[in-house]
Amino acid sequence: MKKSTVILIAAFFSIFQLNALNIEIEALKTGKRVSIVFEELTEDATVKLRSNLEGILWTLSQEKESAKNQILNLENLENGRYEVVVNTPTREIIQPLIIATQGVEVMRAERKEFFTPAVVTKEGAIVDLTFLNSNSSDVEVEIKDIDGNTVFTDLYENALQVHRRYQMSKLADGTYTLLVKTPERYHYKQFRLEK
Repeated sequence: MKKSTVILIAAFFSIFQLNALNIEIEALKTGKRVSIVFEELTEDATVKLRSNLEGILWTLSQEKESAKNQILNLENLENGRYEVVVNTPTREIIQPLIIATQGVEVMRAERKEFFTPAVVTKEGAIVDLTFLNSNSSDVEVEIKDIDGNTVFTDLYENALQVHRRYQMSKLADGTYTLLVKTPERYHYKQFRLEK
């Protein structure tokens, strides 16, 4: 491997490590309680407790400057499977947990992290897309007009990341939706073209 490639890879992972969303979710040893620890939160975050049967049970907004660690008391919840979901402008963490009679088990191996695509429009009908695909799977990009008609598609096979500039000068001014599809998730971002 060339030296420049190694430096590039190291720089790429350093950037993401500096901007890492470091949130620890732990089951406490006594009772049906879970701690959520925010370490150096770099973005505002919303934390939710979600049940497959009942939907969102609890929501908390955390500002990056004043994030406080939380302890969730889950004593009054039925035994079963739940998820702690943390959303920021750039990513989503889903941490499954199981509540049982004897306590709470955090399913560490099932934790998932999804990154949100960044879409930037520039003068001259240019649309820049940056997307980190944590599962290195196929990524399909679609651009749809206001009526839902697909005006552009692109496919990236086994992509870890997508950095792409689209020249959209042949499209009319207006509002469009960029859809980034992976086998795990669909991401929608609206943008406006003005030439």
